[in-house]
Amino acid sequence: MSAPVSGKPRPPKQWSLFTRMFAAFALVTVATTTFVSAYWDSTLARRQAQRVLLVSDALRLHGPEALALHDEGDDEGARRVLDALAAETDLRMTLIDGETRVVSIGEVPEAAIAIVPEGDALTTRTNERDQTWLVLPSERASDTRIVAVATPVQRSLRELRIVLLILATALASFFLARLLTRPIVMLRKATHRIAEGDTSVRVGEVAGAGEEIAGLAADFDRMTERIEDLLASREALLRDVSHELRSPLARLQVALGIARKRAAPDLVPLLDRMERETERLGELIGLVLSMARLEQAKDLTAPTEVRLDELVDSLASDASFEAEARDRAVSVRKKEPISVRGDAELLRQAAENVVRNAVRFAPAGTDVEIELVRVAEDVELRVRDHGPGVPETALAEIFRPFTRVDEARDRASGGAGIGLAITERAVRLHGGSVIAANADGGGLRVTIRLPAVA
Repeated sequence: MSAPVSGKPRPPKQWSLFTRMFAAFALVTVATTTFVSAYWDSTLARRQAQRVLLVSDALRLHGPEALALHDEGDDEGARRVLDALAAETDLRMTLIDGETRVVSIGEVPEAAIAIVPEGDALTTRTNERDQTWLVLPSERASDTRIVAVATPVQRSLRELRIVLLILATALASFFLARLLTRPIVMLRKATHRIAEGDTSVRVGEVAGAGEEIAGLAADFDRMTERIEDLLASREALLRDVSHELRSPLARLQVALGIARKRAAPDLVPLLDRMERETERLGELIGLVLSMARLEQAKDLTAPTEVRLDELVDSLASDASFEAEARDRAVSVRKKEPISVRGDAELLRQAAENVVRNAVRFAPAGTDVEIELVRVAEDVELRVRDHGPGVPETALAEIFRPFTRVDEARDRASGGAGIGLAITERAVRLHGGSVIAANADGGGLRVTIRLPAVA
């Protein structure tokens, strides 16, 4: 006796995506072609017979009048009658007297003219192309007759059938493709949201998807959960470590103050160096905490209208003090009165990080140039230095935390590689973007783009 199987019941077996696509396309094509062909084939003969009957009645009704006018010598009158008949029935006709075509409307083949009428009645023939030839003899002279050609219904209906088949197949294929690609579109939108920083997105069970797409969706959810856990762990680690470092750093600063009071004069330079390093460490801890807060923030708490032109003036004035100490200058080359909505302090910190970074790496005796301009419905803040620039392959990397580009920037100049990372996150939080590019003539240009207030 076999043991009972424990665990969750297995889900019903689903067809693979390939099988479903193949079966659906095959069924749609066969069904559409069969239906349309059967429908038009069933009505074609009836329509053709109806058309022949109509044109025959019209020719019997008006043809004798045209023949009589010709017999009386009024060929112009015969032409008018035949023109009206052709316009009504779409017939091609010719009035023949012996071997002469007296009146011709359209092209009538010689084979139709060669038909010998059966007495004085209307004679009809159908050729291999389903054309109907009609011969109406004159009641007065056997050599005078009207020969007409009726265009087959099938010729026009073939084109219509092709058009209908194309439309039906295209319509069915559209809805089928939409049904089959909907799960892939959902996954694509989810990946875009993850790329924008939203790791909480999940796709779950994709309705109507095959086993391949359903398996991919499950793998996708497991991946995003893992990414979310890793990012949360990293942010928690940075936050907790930064908080824990502040207490011993504060005690170290107190100890330095006590040691400075008791130290001999020859130890003062060493204590000054220790004080500078503790200040740098305190600044680094503050930057890490700021970055951790920005990573956790999803939206601005209380956005207000911020005048960027006033912020640039204040920022350039403050940065000039640091720049003058390094034999550099900060100049505002272009400025427009523009406002944005956001956090004024956060925007100032983002712009200040870019300007201070430019001052730090600009060569002595050069200017750091700032421009504030409107571009369409956005505003661009451009900061350019005349330093060594950054390798093209590393331009996107400088906005990552703790990134240094040793080939282009001197480590001795200072900086922990966090300032531009904070700038990128702050700008993204405001719905903007920041890019870096090497400027013509040397140096780095960083452009912050934000939506402007109308």
